Amino acid sequence: MWQGWRAAPGSAALAFCVGVLAAVWLPVLPAAHYAVLGAALACCLCLRRSLRPAGCLLAGLCYHIGFGHQLLAQEIPAAWEALPLVIEGQVVGLPQRRDYGEGRHSLVFDLRVEQVRAEGGLLRQPRPLRLRLHWFDPQPLQPGQRWRLPVALQRPRSLLNPGGFDYRIWLLARGIGGTGKVLAAPAQRLHGAAPNGLMAVRYWYRRALERALGEHPAGPLVAAIALGDRQQLTPAQREVLAVTGTAHLLVISGLHIGLSAMAGFAACYLVTASRPVWVQSGAALLAARLGGLLVALGYAALSGFGLPAQRALLMLALIVAALTLARNSSPWRVLLLALCGVLVLDPLAGTSAGFWLSFGAVALLLVPARRAAGCGGRIGRVLALQWRLLLGMCPLMAVWIGQTSVLAPLVNLVAIPVVGLLLVPALLVALVALPVSEPFGQALLQGVAWLLQLSWQGLALAAEAAAPWARHNLFPSLPALALAALAALLLLLPRGFPGRPAWPLLLLPLLAPAPRSGFDLYVLDVGQGTAVVVRVGPNVLVYDAGPAYRSGYDAGSAVLLPFLRRQGLARIERLIVSHADTDHSGGVRALLAQLPVGERMAPRPLTGVGDAWTACRAGQSWRWGGVAFALLNPPAALPARTNDQSCVLQIDTGRTRFLLAGDIGRPVEQALAAAWGRQLAADVLLVPHHGSRSSSSYDFTWFVRPRLAVVSAGYRNRFGHPAAAVVERYRELGAEVVSTAATGALHFSDRAGYAPYAWFYTRYWQNYPCQLSASARAAVGLAAIRRAQGAPGDCGPPVTGAVEATFLW
Repeated sequence: MWQGWRAAPGSAALAFCVGVLAAVWLPVLPAAHYAVLGAALACCLCLRRSLRPAGCLLAGLCYHIGFGHQLLAQEIPAAWEALPLVIEGQVVGLPQRRDYGEGRHSLVFDLRVEQVRAEGGLLRQPRPLRLRLHWFDPQPLQPGQRWRLPVALQRPRSLLNPGGFDYRIWLLARGIGGTGKVLAAPAQRLHGAAPNGLMAVRYWYRRALERALGEHPAGPLVAAIALGDRQQLTPAQREVLAVTGTAHLLVISGLHIGLSAMAGFAACYLVTASRPVWVQSGAALLAARLGGLLVALGYAALSGFGLPAQRALLMLALIVAALTLARNSSPWRVLLLALCGVLVLDPLAGTSAGFWLSFGAVALLLVPARRAAGCGGRIGRVLALQWRLLLGMCPLMAVWIGQTSVLAPLVNLVAIPVVGLLLVPALLVALVALPVSEPFGQALLQGVAWLLQLSWQGLALAAEAAAPWARHNLFPSLPALALAALAALLLLLPRGFPGRPAWPLLLLPLLAPAPRSGFDLYVLDVGQGTAVVVRVGPNVLVYDAGPAYRSGYDAGSAVLLPFLRRQGLARIERLIVSHADTDHSGGVRALLAQLPVGERMAPRPLTGVGDAWTACRAGQSWRWGGVAFALLNPPAALPARTNDQSCVLQIDTGRTRFLLAGDIGRPVEQALAAAWGRQLAADVLLVPHHGSRSSSSYDFTWFVRPRLAVVSAGYRNRFGHPAAAVVERYRELGAEVVSTAATGALHFSDRAGYAPYAWFYTRYWQNYPCQLSASARAAVGLAAIRRAQGAPGDCGPPVTGAVEATFLW
C-alpha cells in the first residue's frame, strides 16, 4: 500500500490543489461538522489506490471549507459599524504614507487589537483581530508601538462590478477583519511593546533607505526591490511598468530569490571549500546549498513574504531537498509540490492574479526548456523564450489584467540581465553592509539608486516612444478563452504533433472584441459617486466617471477600465460628465489616457483634461439605432450652483425609458417639471444627488413616477444618502428603490431585463444583502424584482411592510 502511495504523488497533489481551488466558487460554506465528516471520508478513500485522487480532491475541498470558517470568524460584528469605539492595540507592519499636498498627509497602517471599548464598557471581539486604519494628519507611528485610538469601523467590503477587484477577500486573506478611520478625538500613545523580530528589521531597513536616499527619484524603486514596498510608486512609474511589461522586475519573485540564493551559495562555498576534507565529504556543497537557501529565506522575509517569494522559496527548498537526498525530481513535480505548498499556506491564493501569473510563467518556462534546441544561437533561444512567454501568458493576462504589452519581450531582453546581474547583487551587498557600516552601505545604496535611475530613464524613453502601439487590450470572451485553452494544450504537446505550430493563431480572437448587438445599460458600483455605461450595438456612452480621491484612487482606473475591458469595449463614442464635482468626474483622466474617446460633453470644459469639450445643453439629441438620447438640462444660461448645472440625460429604447438626473436640486427639478411635464416619465430613474434631502421633490417624482429608483451611493456614506424621507417618497409612488451599495453594479438589457451583479457574483465570503440563490433567481426570473421584508433578495434600504414591484421589457 505504501509503495502505491509513493508511486503517484503527482496525481494526489494535483487532485488536492483542484479541491482547494474549486472551493473558491462555493456560494455558501457548508457547516464545519460537514467538513470534518468529509475529511474522515477522504482519509478512507485514500486507503484505496484507485480512489486516492478522489480522496485528495475531497480533502482539498474540506481543507478550504475549514479555512473559510476561520476566515469569516475574524470579521468584526456588524453592530460595531454603528458605534463610536475606542480600541487599544499594537501597530504591525510598515505604515504607508500618503501625501495630499499643502503639507498634509495620512498614514495607512494595521493594528493588532488588544481590546475594544464602547460607551457601555468592553466588547467581546474576534481573536485574533487585525484592523486596517486610515489616520489623517497623524502623529508619528512606527511598528510595535501601542496606541489607544478613537475609531469608526466597518466590515471589509468591496465594490462589486464585472471585472472589478475584490477588496473584501483581499483584506480577509491577509487576516484583516475590519477597516476604519481614526477620529479627531485625542489619540494616546501607550507604554509597552516596541518593534521586535522581523517587524523591527523591516522598519530599520526602511528608515536606513530613507536616510541614504532621501528624495532621490529612484527611492521608491529601490524600496520596491529591497523591501517589496511598492506603495510609494507614483502613477507615472506604474504606467511605465505597464507599457514596457516590466512590473515583474519590481516584485520580489523567482528571479530575485534565485539570485540571492546563488549569491549565498557562492559565498558559503568559498568559505567551506578552503577545507579539503569538507569538499571530499560533500559537507562543503551541503553547507553552500543550505547557506543559499538561508540567504534566500532572509531576503524573502525582508520583502514581507509575498506570494511570488513564497512560490520561489518553496521551489528552491524542494530543489535543495532533492539534490541533498540524491533524488532525480522532475521540474514539473517540483512545480506541482510548490503549488500544493502555497495553497496549504493560503487556500485563497487562487483569488489573486499573481498566483496564476507566477505559476503560469514558470510552467511556460519549463516547456521551452526542453524544446528550444531548434532555435539558432543563444540570442535566438532567449528571443524565442520571451515571445513564447508573451503569447502563452495572453489567456491569463486577458482574464486577470485585460491587456498585454508587445514591447515586453524586447525590453525584458535587456532589463532582466541588468536587474539580475547588476542591480540585485549590488543591492544585496548594500543591504548586508548597512548594519555593519552604515556610511559604506549608504554609498552602495546611492550607487544602486544611480544605476537604477539610469535604467529607469531608458525604460521611460521606450515607454514614451512606444506608448501608442505597445499596449493592447485583451477581450476574454468565452469562445476566445476556449480557443486559448486549446492553444495551451497544443503548446504542451510534443514537437511534431499535427497542428502544433499553429497554436499562436488560436490566440488572435483575444485581440478582437466580439461583435455586439442590442442594448445594455450598466449602473456601476463606484461607492459615493456615479458611473453609467450605455451600449447600443457597437456604440458606447459613458455618463460620469465616478469619484477620485487625494490618495490617488480614481474610479476610472479601478472600476471603469477593468469593466470596459471585461465587456470587450475598446472605444467610447461619447463621454458625458454631468458636472465637475469629483464624485462624478474623478475617473475622466484615466479614461482619456487609456481609451480612444469620441465626443466629450460637460456643462463647462473640465480643467486639466484637454480642451475638446462640447457644452451639453437642453434640447440636444441623437439616435443610435432604435435608441433615442435627449438632454433635458442645463439651459443655455447655466445656473450658479455646480450641482444644478448637471447634464440630465433621457434614454428611450422604445419600450423602456431611463432618466439620469445627475446632482440636480429642487429648483431645477421644479423647472424640469414645469417645462416637460409628463414627458419626464421614466421606467428607471437614477435618483438625483444620490438620494439627498435637497433633491427628489414631490413635483419631480410625481411626473417621473419611476418603477425602479436607483440610488448610486457609498455604503454607510457620511452624507446619509439616501435620506429615509426620499426613499419613502418613491415607495409611496409605487417605485422599487435599490441601492448599488446593496446590489453592486446593475445591468439593464433588452435581452435579460434587470439583474444586480450580486445575483451572479456569489462567493461564500461576500456579504451583499441582494444575493439570491439559484432557485430564487429561477422563481422570479431576471426580468422581475420581487422583494418582501427580510427576504434574501433585499436590494435597497430597509422598509416596513411587504413591497412587490415588477420590471418587464
